[in-house]
Amino acid sequence: MAVLPFFDLSKFEGNGFKTLEWLQYVGCLETRVFPEHFEKSLEKVKKISESVDLIVDTTTGLSIEECVKILNAGALAILVDEEVLQELSDISPSRLIFKTNTTDIKKIEELCKFAGSFQWIAKTQDYPPEFFEKASKLIRKSVLPAGGNRMLYLEFPVKPSVETLASISLHSVVPVVTSEYLTVNSEAEPDKLHLSDMVMIDAKTDRKDGLYSTLVVNELGVALGLVYSSKESVAESLKTGTGVYQSRKRGLWYKGATSGAVQKLLRIDLDCDGDCLRFIVHQTGKGFCHLDTLHCFGHASGLPQLESVLTDRKENAPEGSYTARLFSDPKLLRAKIMEEAEELCDAKTKDEVTWEMADLLYFAITRCVGSGVTLEDISRHLDLKHRKVTRRKGDAKKAWEEKLKDKGGVANTESS
Repeated sequence: MAVLPFFDLSKFEGNGFKTLEWLQYVGCLETRVFPEHFEKSLEKVKKISESVDLIVDTTTGLSIEECVKILNAGALAILVDEEVLQELSDISPSRLIFKTNTTDIKKIEELCKFAGSFQWIAKTQDYPPEFFEKASKLIRKSVLPAGGNRMLYLEFPVKPSVETLASISLHSVVPVVTSEYLTVNSEAEPDKLHLSDMVMIDAKTDRKDGLYSTLVVNELGVALGLVYSSKESVAESLKTGTGVYQSRKRGLWYKGATSGAVQKLLRIDLDCDGDCLRFIVHQTGKGFCHLDTLHCFGHASGLPQLESVLTDRKENAPEGSYTARLFSDPKLLRAKIMEEAEELCDAKTKDEVTWEMADLLYFAITRCVGSGVTLEDISRHLDLKHRKVTRRKGDAKKAWEEKLKDKGGVANTESS
């Protein structure tokens, strides 16, 4: 993570940001929730978490119960003070960020068993580089239970310089910068920091032409192709909200400008070494490749291919298409889903389970496509379910308990 933008939650209304949609391109945002607006803010956290990771500052007087509700709403992590950190000791450290002003290395080491990461608020001169060097080495020496290393964040109360940000990035410190200091249009707002400079602050390249290797993937993480980026192309991509790359022969390459296969930009990030960019995009048209395939490694397969075919069938089904019949006959589709689900439950061998699951997925994804639900929507909601820290028992509904008893089975009583 090169930068963590902080934004005022009141800027989020209805289905999106008023003027800050481009902030989502970094993939993770920070905001703050106050007790007096808790219920309204909780709904906003739920909505935003459906599309972007959110870190929420709860050091405003929120109760323990309210902190847990924020986590259950889908927040990636919450900022807490020392008292709340101790109270939430049974929650995974990866979900807790200790907000502090301390420079006591021993205290930081002691709190590492509770906090996944740490965030400081101060003027940069209060924290000399040697402090961050020590703190970074200390907290990164142990891997979190959920995998990955702890992070250090530094919140800037005033607009920092690019030079200052570059100096702290050398010590793996992530700057938290208020969105009011950021822009994707330097011509219109020359006094602000360009988001591309933040995204690229840790980027490295050993190429003589100075270009950056860039992996382009879709929402499901399927690799579409390998391209190259420059600081200029990244800035243009953030400004336009589309996939823009650097052609080694033709300069700026606006993907799809001639073919129509444009890309909607979803996120830009760097790999762990900073030597490869990743563009996450929504690909339109026939695909990314000039051979009219989804990606440059041949034809798509598996669930992404099934979703693509079903989406096409919904709009352009040939005469006599069974899939078209399913879209137009909800009772038939419902019956087939229930039929295949039962056959999956009754399957005995590995081959039978595989076969029945494939059938069930076909009908279930047909149901999803018919309702405008994508595999990415499903994947995101699985992540959000995994983030819940309060679990329900997960008992089967009464009608299904009776059905299981009739078949000699036993209903589930535990939730995964």
